[in-house]
Amino acid sequence: MWGDYPHDASATSDNPLIVARERDFRQGAALDPSNGRGLEAYAEFLRWILERPEESKSVLKRALWVDPMSPSARFADAQFSLFDNGVRTFEQKTLQVLELDPNFVPALQYYGKLRWLIEGRLAEGIQIIEHAIALDPKNSLARHTVMTVYLDLGDAKAARRSSRRNAAKRACRGAARDARRRLAACGPLAAYNEEGWTRDDDECEFWQSEATARLCVENGRTEPGDCLHQIEVLFRQRSAAHLEVCNFRAAVYLSQLLAAAGQADQASGAAACRVIVERCQRGQV
Repeated sequence: MWGDYPHDASATSDNPLIVARERDFRQGAALDPSNGRGLEAYAEFLRWILERPEESKSVLKRALWVDPMSPSARFADAQFSLFDNGVRTFEQKTLQVLELDPNFVPALQYYGKLRWLIEGRLAEGIQIIEHAIALDPKNSLARHTVMTVYLDLGDAKAARRSSRRNAAKRACRGAARDARRRLAACGPLAAYNEEGWTRDDDECEFWQSEATARLCVENGRTEPGDCLHQIEVLFRQRSAAHLEVCNFRAAVYLSQLLAAAGQADQASGAAACRVIVERCQRGQV
């Protein structure tokens, strides 16, 4: 379940690390066929890494047979349904997970996001995600999501408060302060505190570059400078050598900022990707 795997989105199923993980999952399922949590993880690996949906659904069905009351397995089933049957089915199944366990944080996080993105019920979405944060205060994804909803609502002060609930890691504080000074010129973007830029876990935080680009443009901060620098920091945190699933959005938003700054020659998506990769490779970020 916790084996290493490539973060490069271009990695194929014959990558040695991926091959080794599949072998371990198969051996684990054979040795412990009633391990519902292991089967659920195996199903997710088959679905998201190997992109074999039918096989993944079969393994998840076994996991649900082993442990039909598992909110985690039922939530995995809900996530699978998003791509198979659409957002309404996903919403219904996520609500069923919460009926089973009202405090299951991943389901709260996504259900609140659906209230916001699909239904346009920002206040309701905030209430649900705030409940998830109360249950899991260190969940940075929930805090960044509710921050974005507050910014969408136009409440920068509430966004700032939501981002400051946990202190930054001491080891990163100095570098983070420098990043925050650079960010201060962007007005509402000061909502992002140190921890938002210096976490060392593996979660994709793609709200940051989106909100950075949008708010910089809205506030007229379109010159290549502090805001562009911060987007490049987001890219640098994930990889200095290639685009992958957690960092490619930064190149897209960089393209938007370059276009707004009048740099049309560099503003195409492909050009922006090359610019950001080249800067990182030269150590200029």
